Amino acid sequence: MEDDATLYKTARRKSSVAPHSTLCNTARPVAATCSLLPTPSVPACQCSLNEVISCRRAADCGNYSPSSPRRGLSVPRKITDMVCTQVTDDTHDVRTFRLEWPVGFDYQFVTGQFITVWFPHDPATKRAYSLSSCELDRGYFDISVKKAGNFGTRLYSELKVGMKLTVIEPVGKFNLPDDPAKDVIMVAGGSGVTPFRGFVRFLTKMRTQTRCVIIFSVRVPSDIIFNDEFRKLEAMNPNFRFVVTCTRVLPEHHWTGRVGRVNEALLREFTRSLPNTVYYTCGPTELVEAIEQTLLAAGADKKQIKAEKWG
Repeated sequence: MEDDATLYKTARRKSSVAPHSTLCNTARPVAATCSLLPTPSVPACQCSLNEVISCRRAADCGNYSPSSPRRGLSVPRKITDMVCTQVTDDTHDVRTFRLEWPVGFDYQFVTGQFITVWFPHDPATKRAYSLSSCELDRGYFDISVKKAGNFGTRLYSELKVGMKLTVIEPVGKFNLPDDPAKDVIMVAGGSGVTPFRGFVRFLTKMRTQTRCVIIFSVRVPSDIIFNDEFRKLEAMNPNFRFVVTCTRVLPEHHWTGRVGRVNEALLREFTRSLPNTVYYTCGPTELVEAIEQTLLAAGADKKQIKAEKWG
């Protein structure tokens, strides 16, 4: 088996497959070389003709073009209907929906990307959602939806187990660094924490030594999304910290944790080495722009900051 760093870097490359015999008729995601990752093999005959799979050795997969979408090749994006197989209430106004891949589909994507979804009977109304699952979670996509806005409220309220959504395969560049030696600090507000669930799941499953911290700003304790899962991941992963700060806490909340907004002091507290840290921030525009300005003022380079914002 390859060492952790090699597996990590290989798994960061979209659409790669593990080396195998020229007599083999299956294309297998490279992450499957790790026993931790339950990644099924997919018969070549079941793959879409539009798929472009990059092989380590071109001769191993003669039926596939050895080109990578990351090198500028124009590749048709898969659009397909997926069945909702699970609905989880994360908080009073956030639900996670599990969308099962159709038989024969094996999506190669990168943790942190997003999908665009709509109800099959209403293609004019659609929205993009960051994946809250990671690339090692095979066979399904998880999206976590806040009950807000027209489409979000509709999706939150109407999508049930057994119903379908039309899905465009993942895209996006809000991804983990290729170097597992980099520290990763993630700052989120509200539902902006959803892609970071995928980040931490990936890093924990890969057993990397990457030091990662989530700093999560919420109004009140009942707004903490994925609290139980993040606490379990903290126990599993000694390199992960989950830090929550509440901005509108009241005595009746019985909150004993941190209070106040994310500021420079809080960011510095969890920054071990500024030059070796990649910062991610996701959430409402006001919070994200404030974090960006705080980091720049503290001496971070723009290249060290990755941001996604809305509203």
